[in-house]
Amino acid sequence: MKLHIQFIDGSLEPGVEERIREAISKLESKYNWIEATEFTIRQEKNEKEDNNLVEIRMLVPGKDLFCDSRNEKIDLAISRALDKIRRLLEDKKDRDFSHPRHTPL
Repeated sequence: MKLHIQFIDGSLEPGVEERIREAISKLESKYNWIEATEFTIRQEKNEKEDNNLVEIRMLVPGKDLFCDSRNEKIDLAISRALDKIRRLLEDKKDRDFSHPRHTPL
């Protein structure tokens, strides 16, 4: 699987990138049909409280999955985005892979 992590307009605490890699690796081992992941962290310079934006795009068979999360704390934005993508993956698995295929009689 391919993972691309991009940081825009900011720096992260040590260990954040490794935690992201571990979390994505766990998802990829559970859902082996993930083809690639794009993980973007943007720290916007503005007066808004929720100035950290995390976006996750997963390339999967069919329609790609996308989610985002904003929060003033980067760790919380990352955690929420990972929870959202996990739910999207589970929904896709239930929808696309859990139903028996129709076979003609």
